Amino acid sequence: MHRLYQLKKVQKLLLATNNPGKFRELKEILPKKIKYFKPKDFRLREPVENGKTFKSNAKIKSLYAAKRTGLVCISDDSGLEVDALSKKPGIYSARWAGPTKNFDIAIKKVFNLLKKKKKKIKFKS
Repeated sequence: MHRLYQLKKVQKLLLATNNPGKFRELKEILPKKIKYFKPKDFRLREPVENGKTFKSNAKIKSLYAAKRTGLVCISDDSGLEVDALSKKPGIYSARWAGPTKNFDIAIKKVFNLLKKKKKKIKFKS
């Protein structure tokens, strides 16, 4: 965030996410005068995310999209880390959700593993 001041010169920005919620959240915190693009605006496929951390996967997505479009690009990566499961699924959260990226599938896997370990879980807000 310390370099956000450099965005004053940017007129177009590619937000490398296919998640509509993340796209909206990023737009809300960034300058309003910039024209924002999504990967599908350029028919970009998702790159192979083979990093070992969330940060490295975000970098892979951002560089991939920037190289293919010539635009300044930002990205993120996130996932669910469960302490009782040794931080799993972690960077593999989307893979746990299957090809349709169905979050319910991933959560069912988490619950089943926790049940096998006889661990209790509850969500707090």
